[in-house]
Amino acid sequence: MALPGVISAIALILYYWSLFNVRRARKRFYVEPPATQGAEAFNRIFRTQQVIGEHLIVFIPSLWMFSYYLSEFWGGILGAIWVIGRLIFAIGYYQSTARRLPGVYIAYPVEFVLVLGALIGATQHLAAVGIN
Repeated sequence: MALPGVISAIALILYYWSLFNVRRARKRFYVEPPATQGAEAFNRIFRTQQVIGEHLIVFIPSLWMFSYYLSEFWGGILGAIWVIGRLIFAIGYYQSTARRLPGVYIAYPVEFVLVLGALIGATQHLAAVGIN
């Protein structure tokens, strides 16, 4: 199951990149921790990091479950699309609130397919082998 591992690691690197950008934005816009509000540009950068973290909680387990129960190949493809969507989201959101939407429209449906596929795959597996 190397492919979901690689995609998960790339997604986590994306998250660390967003953390680094918040750190830089704190210095640029003079927002000292623990404050989470500042200039509008800071707020967008901070919110980007929050959103990526919030969605990793759903993305990583659903990626692994989809890959295990249905298809490692298709799980990897969908996972790569999700990462690209989140990157587009981040770059767009850094510029303006409206520019985040193309990335949202890419990542959300992929995330839903991964969750639904994980549920279907796990249910099929359970039906086939039963509860031990």
